[in-house]
Amino acid sequence: MIKSGTNFSLFLKHFGKFPYYTYYETLELTYLKSYNNMDITISQNLFNDKVKLIVGAKNLFNVIEISRTTANSRFRMVPAMPFLLLQGGEEHFL
Repeated sequence: MIKSGTNFSLFLKHFGKFPYYTYYETLELTYLKSYNNMDITISQNLFNDKVKLIVGAKNLFNVIEISRTTANSRFRMVPAMPFLLLQGGEEHFL
């Protein structure tokens, strides 16, 4: 078997429903909905293992916002904030 020095990595993470409290007129139990995230990287050793080239992508499911829900249906979300901004979307790197 020939040793190529190439590594392939796949990272998959499930984030479950997350409870927390918010305060807007009253204290209410709020939940962030569950979501998944996946990253991929490929690395290659070069020049007798003196240099490593790494190529990859993060957030392959392109999760940008996470929905919020409340335990109490009478709760009013703060205007223009029904989502939590997570990150800027899919990223690529070299």
